[in-house]
Amino acid sequence: MTDLVRELLDTKTADGVTFEVWRYREARQIVKMLPVPVGAGSAATISYQPHVQEVAVHQICVRLESASVILEPGALQYMKGNIDVDVMKHEPGKGWFSRQLASAGTGESPYGVKYTGTGEIWAEPASKHFIIVELDDDGPLLLDDRAFYACSGKVKVDTKKHNTVSGVMSGNQLVQPRLSGYGLAIVESPVSENELSFLTLDGSEKLTVDGDYMLFFSESIDVKLGPLVSGVINMHRSGEGLVFHMTGKGVVCLMPTSRIV
Repeated sequence: MTDLVRELLDTKTADGVTFEVWRYREARQIVKMLPVPVGAGSAATISYQPHVQEVAVHQICVRLESASVILEPGALQYMKGNIDVDVMKHEPGKGWFSRQLASAGTGESPYGVKYTGTGEIWAEPASKHFIIVELDDDGPLLLDDRAFYACSGKVKVDTKKHNTVSGVMSGNQLVQPRLSGYGLAIVESPVSENELSFLTLDGSEKLTVDGDYMLFFSESIDVKLGPLVSGVINMHRSGEGLVFHMTGKGVVCLMPTSRIV
């Protein structure tokens, strides 16, 4: 027995592009076979007990009004309307080898699929969660590897190259996905939006994080990997080892529960 429920989780509109995040919840009744002893010294018999398990799947719908959107390759399920499709390079100024190197470092494709016109686009359902992010005057955002999913046409997708050892050791390899411009973007997350923590740094304080829990953060924030306390013995006694130190002005989105998902 199944009971399928569809609900709209979030929606935002900018420049003729509307992103909608839908969730499908299906309650499946599963029958489990459990051995139950009949009496002392007797063989166990099999008991069949029903168990209800809920399965959640998420899907993105994009509605266009004389506008454009960029999706990751392979994301399309179906579309309806007057929409033109084209394949574009995320970083057209780079050569083929440079784009492939950046792609290998971030896990993202060096290409995107651009849809332009009026109509609606439905992406493939996924078990991961989708977060709608607004880009404005706060500046570019750096994403966790493989977190980019879609963006409106006025948002630029490229990579941030770390030129220092500290930047490479910050947990995001040599290059990191970057979003800049104005508009909307969709970020893939292993946890729901209710489980995310959005923190704002004003430049006068430091954020210390024990683990790579950053889903995205402002490019203006400096991230360094270092000990929580000075001295090798004290570091061992603290039980923390190396932690991430974040300073500057901007926003940090953390996934506190990502390791237990």
